[in-house]
Amino acid sequence: MNTIITAFLLLAASGIDPDAVYMTATVTEKPLDSATASVTIVDRETISSLDASSLADILRLLPAVSITGAGTRGSFTTAEIRGGDPNFTLVLLNGVPLNDATYQVGDAFDLSGISADAVTRIEIVRGPQSAFYGSTGLAGVINIITVPEADADNRVLLAVGDADLLRAGAHLGAESGSARWFIGASTEREKERVALERFEQVAVDAGLDIALTPALDLEVTGRFTDWESDDYPDASGGPVFGDGALRLSEHRETVLNMNLDFTRENKQRHQITAGYYRHVMDRQSPAVFPMVPAATEHTGWTRLRLAWRSVLYRGEQLEATAGLDMDRQEGENRSTLDLGFPVPGNYRDERTTTGAYAELRYAAEHWVLELSARVDDPDEGDTQFNPRFGFSTNLSPGARLHGNVGRAFKLPSFFAAASPPELGGNPNLEAETTVGADLGVTFSLPAGRFDITVFHNTFENLVDFDFGQFLHVNRAEVEATGVESSLTLRLADNLDAQFSLTWQDVEDPTTGEGLRHRPEWRGGGMLTWSPDTAWRFTLDLAAVSSSLDQQLPVFDRFEVSGHTLLGLNVSRKLGEAWQGRLRVDNLADEDYENLIGYPGPGQAWRLGLRYARGR
Repeated sequence: MNTIITAFLLLAASGIDPDAVYMTATVTEKPLDSATASVTIVDRETISSLDASSLADILRLLPAVSITGAGTRGSFTTAEIRGGDPNFTLVLLNGVPLNDATYQVGDAFDLSGISADAVTRIEIVRGPQSAFYGSTGLAGVINIITVPEADADNRVLLAVGDADLLRAGAHLGAESGSARWFIGASTEREKERVALERFEQVAVDAGLDIALTPALDLEVTGRFTDWESDDYPDASGGPVFGDGALRLSEHRETVLNMNLDFTRENKQRHQITAGYYRHVMDRQSPAVFPMVPAATEHTGWTRLRLAWRSVLYRGEQLEATAGLDMDRQEGENRSTLDLGFPVPGNYRDERTTTGAYAELRYAAEHWVLELSARVDDPDEGDTQFNPRFGFSTNLSPGARLHGNVGRAFKLPSFFAAASPPELGGNPNLEAETTVGADLGVTFSLPAGRFDITVFHNTFENLVDFDFGQFLHVNRAEVEATGVESSLTLRLADNLDAQFSLTWQDVEDPTTGEGLRHRPEWRGGGMLTWSPDTAWRFTLDLAAVSSSLDQQLPVFDRFEVSGHTLLGLNVSRKLGEAWQGRLRVDNLADEDYENLIGYPGPGQAWRLGLRYARGR
């Protein structure tokens, strides 16, 4: 596997548009080529070239991002950054937080509910992010953007494939005077991609952006998703070692975002934002012998975030920004566990956290310095203070040094803190924390860019389950050290390449033992060739080394072997507005596992037709 990664890296790497900017973890957009943080952007063209089968298939190609899950479309799928737990990754949709504190794994987000076809841009900011966002984001932030860009096409998509796959969608938009609107709808289904698993989804997106005055702009967006899946329960040994019983899940997700932006002539800028997320899940889970009973559950999670952000001062070299926000969370669980007799697991909890933050940014000819700090006051728990310092400086005309150090925290999940005492709930849990730092160098190449960054995170006070006390407690500590790299080159006028390679060492410093689902090596990327204006070929690679795992029915295995997956996407223009597409996943038909007993999907194909007309 490592040989294959090395061979690809000798061919290619990840470039950067000199005009590129990022908008995540910042009040105003910032130029990517002077970022102090470790930032990765996946733009609309890259997403289109991949035509990936899922959002997870895009994220697994990026530096320091690991995907945890069974590997099929409807299985519980999460993203880990720099060795952190899935609930240490803050996931946003158009800036709205999506992490759900009623999940048993903590405040995580299941990536299954967002189709890759809906995504127009992805921004990832790695490192502790509480200095801007407050609770969560101990390892980093993933901002998934589904709002079409101003020059996006009106389009209709249709695709069919094996495993009874069907995808269809339409996205329309227009601009009239001072207003711009869009609306889209899509559906997706597949079944028996692996064993008896199944996935179905319907989604609707809409938005309006209107200039109320020359200085006042209002943007409103929304997304509703209804999806369901049949998959094999966690720790069950999957279809290979489990008893074959499926977990049945139904999800309904609603995301709303409002942004009111006011810009004064003196360059002061004020934003008032409101973000709303509602996730309702109904799930029936079979028993996993010998420890996990069968369960029926209904959960509801609501999060409302109101914020004011402002550019207080903007001069030639100095910018001062500040903000206030209120984060309201409500969660409920109505569940029954079958222990031979019904045991209720019901709970309901709510909390409100208010926060204030400020940042100074100094940008001179060769230096960028950022100093920020945030104070959060949750109505349950201690006040949290989270500073961050970042810098960027030119070492030479073609080399830039950048670094960060910061602190972050995460409040306990509702599942861990509010569950009944009979199920281990502990209302006295304290916040989990981390201190993280990174230092990197970016080299500008004649036809691209190379970046290499060293990082270290110490996660403390982690929530763990003590089977002796049968209670959630604060006790664990984890250290994560690694090196992430990305490389981009334009090899020719019609040949581009983007690749990444990450090494990480994640362990419990007390015992020296590694953690599950933390591969030591991970690499990914893509090679795009356009021989003429009609044809485009994209070859993508995702490779991962072995990792620790544990399944309850399996007593003699504790490791999943590494694997390398190749994908191919071919597109052909069929006229001014029509395009045909062919996507092949697992091109080499590699036999592999994502978890012990959970075989990865074999070779799969999808044939699509796309109609796109400029607005």
